[in-house]
Amino acid sequence: MRTLANAQPDLLCGPCWDKEAGVFYSESDIEGLHVEADTLENFREAVPAFAAELIVSNHMNACP
Repeated sequence: MRTLANAQPDLLCGPCWDKEAGVFYSESDIEGLHVEADTLENFREAVPAFAAELIVSNHMNACP
């Protein structure tokens, strides 16, 4: 059962456009996440692949 005492925070990740580099990059609360992609579609495909492992490793408390 999830309670306020062991609730995990909401984590956000969104794309930002780097005009000079010509890429979308991630701005995120997910510790260690850095994604760059040449299109928004490629960015949206890449984020879940990288984010899931980092969320488990860096943001989930071990079960008691």
